[in-house]
Amino acid sequence: MARDHRRALLLGALGLAGSMLVLGVALTLARVFYLNALPTQVISRDAGGAVFDTLVRYLRYGLRAVAVLGLIVAAAAFFTGPSVSAVRTRAGLTKGIGYLRGRTESAGLSTGRVGVWTFAHKRLLLIASVVGGALVLTFWSRPTVSVVVVTACVVLLAVALIEFIGRPPADDARPSAPA
Repeated sequence: MARDHRRALLLGALGLAGSMLVLGVALTLARVFYLNALPTQVISRDAGGAVFDTLVRYLRYGLRAVAVLGLIVAAAAFFTGPSVSAVRTRAGLTKGIGYLRGRTESAGLSTGRVGVWTFAHKRLLLIASVVGGALVLTFWSRPTVSVVVVTACVVLLAVALIEFIGRPPADDARPSAPA
């Protein structure tokens, strides 16, 4: 319902990460209150702390993973947006990847028809890589911070490969050098 969907996504993801931070602080304070209210005649503070830590261990792992995921989604929403810094960053990365593609093609390595096909279906391939990363995180039994970060890095690598392999059809119009 937001007019600016990207900005809403950015603010929502930052809100999610912030709420995970608040939940982490609340768990830390709850542990302190729990240990202070614990009668020492019944159980020692060390044993009570171990029980509390065992009960909230997976909650803490989960909130860390969700906080990192929120930050990654916020960064993705920012860098795909219309801001000057996002446009410059994308233009620089596109130029760098284009330079690398040009260097490899001048060295004799060409993606040929695969590159033209990749360029023609770039949007679908980009969506598929992001959806694939989301499916990995959805169906992973216990995603940790490292799983979220590695999945995000793999998606970024897939996006970079799609950009690198995708060759505009105008490159086919150049006369090829004789063998």
